[in-house]
Amino acid sequence: MKMPMTVLKATTFWPAALVSFVLFMVVLALAPPFLSLPLVLAATALLVVLGIGRLEGPTVELLTASRAATVGERQVVVNVVDGLGQVGITDLELLVRRRQRASTPAVMVLGRRSVVLTLGLVEAVYRGWVDTEEVAALVAQAVAARRARQPRAELAGLVATSPWRAVVTVFRGVGAAFAWLPFVGMAWALRGVVAVICVLQSVVEGRATVGLLGGAVIALTYVVPAAGRALQARTEAIGDQFVVEQGLGGVLARFLTRYGHPTTVERLRHLEQQPPPPVPSPSTPLATQLMPLTSFSLN
Repeated sequence: MKMPMTVLKATTFWPAALVSFVLFMVVLALAPPFLSLPLVLAATALLVVLGIGRLEGPTVELLTASRAATVGERQVVVNVVDGLGQVGITDLELLVRRRQRASTPAVMVLGRRSVVLTLGLVEAVYRGWVDTEEVAALVAQAVAARRARQPRAELAGLVATSPWRAVVTVFRGVGAAFAWLPFVGMAWALRGVVAVICVLQSVVEGRATVGLLGGAVIALTYVVPAAGRALQARTEAIGDQFVVEQGLGGVLARFLTRYGHPTTVERLRHLEQQPPPPVPSPSTPLATQLMPLTSFSLN
């Protein structure tokens, strides 16, 4: 059965929000008493301001370690922006990453209008290593996929769950540091068995609540990543369908293939489909109705 989008979004957001709230309360408990109320008021005011769409630029820059694109960088990608306007994507705020890592996505869309590009992608456009039409297809797919989630108060949610992401980053670093130890990977793979034993032992000892809570936490380590992958696949498919309808599917497939982006044959075949013919308007002259569908060129 296909899970609704709202269920997938709730499954990925609310556990992180709950853990972040608990961590925030721990910080309040450790902070001096005269700071508790100001911290609560400041955090609440920040989330409200972000929820109504204010401070998007500075917040995206802080979350993604990016900056506003310079005049020269805007001139480099001006054809990309023009091409996006031809498919109905306008009023974008371009930002560029300050630093680039191997795992950094080439394009990231956040908030209502912020598009973050990597330095490498901007340089590739400048040197002619990638076609501007390919970059337009890549950005269009990312924008359509983000809009498919229908994010409401997205930046407020990202800021609210920052403690959870910080904890995940720390645990990933610790796990990577101790990955060389024997049986570490096996212990993580068998965490479900540990959860069952924990629940059964707690029930036998009369501490069912504690056991169920521990089992639920371990169960979330299975459910939340699975929901995240399903949500990513769902929105990616919607973004792919958008670029196919705009006649840019083959361009995006060419880009993904040439640069070895991990993808599937099914996705490439879907992208390479021909876009559906436009539905002629009754008031459109016959000569115009018979004109072939052409995609825009950014060269």
